[in-house]
Amino acid sequence: MPSFNYRSWRPQSRPHAAFRSIGLMAIASVLFFGLVGNSSKASLKANLQQVRISKIDGSNLDGELLELSQASVRVRTGDGEQSVPASEIGTVKLASPPASVKPPVSVLVTVDGSQLRFDSLTGKGEEWTVESASWKLTSPLSSKQLVYAQLKPFEANLEGPWRDILAETITSDGLILTRPSGELTRVGGTIVEVRQSQVAFGFDDQKLEMSIEKLLGMTWFQPTQPRITPAIEVVTVDGSIWNSTRLDWKNDRLEIETPSKVLGSVPLANILEIRFGTANVRWVSSAEKLGATVDEWGNWKFLSPSTPSAFQPRFVRATSSRDPGAANQDLLFSLPGTYTFRAPEGVARLESRVERTQRGDFRAELQIEVRQDSEVIYSGTLAPDQTVLSIQAAIASEKRITLVVKSRSPSQTGTEVQWKQPRLLR
Repeated sequence: MPSFNYRSWRPQSRPHAAFRSIGLMAIASVLFFGLVGNSSKASLKANLQQVRISKIDGSNLDGELLELSQASVRVRTGDGEQSVPASEIGTVKLASPPASVKPPVSVLVTVDGSQLRFDSLTGKGEEWTVESASWKLTSPLSSKQLVYAQLKPFEANLEGPWRDILAETITSDGLILTRPSGELTRVGGTIVEVRQSQVAFGFDDQKLEMSIEKLLGMTWFQPTQPRITPAIEVVTVDGSIWNSTRLDWKNDRLEIETPSKVLGSVPLANILEIRFGTANVRWVSSAEKLGATVDEWGNWKFLSPSTPSAFQPRFVRATSSRDPGAANQDLLFSLPGTYTFRAPEGVARLESRVERTQRGDFRAELQIEVRQDSEVIYSGTLAPDQTVLSIQAAIASEKRITLVVKSRSPSQTGTEVQWKQPRLLR
């Protein structure tokens, strides 16, 4: 029987050591990746709080966001904490821009001018729910807060007819459809309910059910013309624009209240920019329209009775922008005429520039005027050799303002001009 030397025997510790090594490696991995994960989260949070304030005077201020409201923005910089009043701010942006998303095709416009892109819209009566992946409403909407919903995109040639329908004086809700001929039409009635993919619509004492797929848009009747007041614009990553009068930053979310009491909440990570400067500016395209006329010329009587309305001044999208918002609308005068609107509350100055279009070689001399009620408060001449005339006029809020283009040319040739993005300032 072989002998066993107890003194030379040692425990076989290698496997146990290997197991211990594996255990230590696993623990180290957990700790390492946990720390990396926490570090990434901390870094992300830090990035979300880093902002750039672009001031109205042209300077920039970079820092860590500490406080944000409609009155001011407070940041921490290398020189300490600084608070910037809203009146001095142009825009506020995240230092790290949010990831881009494909914007929803549907947009809801409220009575205060907010443009909310949405994924779904359901509701009836005084309770409407709007859902979006980029923001959320913190309370339901009332039909009294709604102006129209564009449910799908349309071709550029329909933008004019679409705006004409929205500008019509209405006495009821309506559905906007495309005729087989390709023309747009509005059917008046009552929007009873929207659920899933169906719209219940009251028409001639009947309740009709219609697929949303067949609609281009919906309009809600408001007994009084909505008054849009200057407000801070919060632009979200999906292209929504919230006209805001109250902002409150809490736990990396921005709580928003609009002039018509629409309440929303947006993660800071989903905000493209906050435009404080817009609280001091309004656009004529969003002001209450009171009327538009076109001057007659020698052969006018031989044309169709509907011809004058086709040449009335109207807003068109600025060629330099793809955004159809109010800030990017030019007022086109195809012929001499007038465009009248009511100056919103709080504005004191009109600014624009009148530019000739590139159609034709002949240029007529044009007289450009701005009238407040019946008084001419600005008058200028666009000579044949001029292409641009800058306009500035002091105005009073709530007054009737008329933009005028006049010509002595009997044929009205060479008279087409655009008022470029006419705006109203405080």
